[in-house]
Amino acid sequence: MPVLTCPKCEMTVFRGGYAVWQWIVAIFFFPVGLVAMAAGRQPTRCPYCKFIWQA
Repeated sequence: MPVLTCPKCEMTVFRGGYAVWQWIVAIFFFPVGLVAMAAGRQPTRCPYCKFIWQA
């Protein structure tokens, strides 16, 4: 899992991932399910300062 730095507090955080429904749709409805993966990943949230951004 990629590690990022929070732009607000400079702490190290993990990048936001995909929702479970996106993985299920991508697996069972391949290749159309890849659109579900392109629909967007969950935003990255800093556990220290609670800042949310799309990374």
